[in-house]
Amino acid sequence: MKRFFSLSAIVSVIFSMCITSCKKDDAPPSKTQLITSKSWMENKIELTYAGTTTDATDFFLDDCQKDNLVTFTKDGSYSFNTGTDDCSGDEPSEKGSWSFKNNETILNISAPSDTVDLTLVAISSSALKVSIKLTDFDINGDGIDDDVTEAVTFGAK
Repeated sequence: MKRFFSLSAIVSVIFSMCITSCKKDDAPPSKTQLITSKSWMENKIELTYAGTTTDATDFFLDDCQKDNLVTFTKDGSYSFNTGTDDCSGDEPSEKGSWSFKNNETILNISAPSDTVDLTLVAISSSALKVSIKLTDFDINGDGIDDDVTEAVTFGAK
């Protein structure tokens, strides 16, 4: 009888250890948690035209813009803050609101002067990538507006 008790006690301990060590992993963070957990700095711009993607960072992103921060908050507001290099004083800071649309595939930004829907391409704890189809953009110089998509990647700060 003593032997049976020892064996059942050992089995119980092992079973208890298996149950407590097999808990579910934490759920991955939501897109809202990811976008609001950090501030974001623009670091790459790509243009896609006629099936070809080109890195246009050097053409569209001045060095003085690379220290600007965008911060999204859980209450649906955002702020764009000019960094210490403000491009000769011509880059104002702004505040507005943001929200996700279409099952968190669209990032809607409402600034004081405009509202824009950005396609959410990717988001992680270290990077945010959005895109928008450009209108009134003649990339090849033929005088006709072209079908161009701009993708902007932000790094987490």
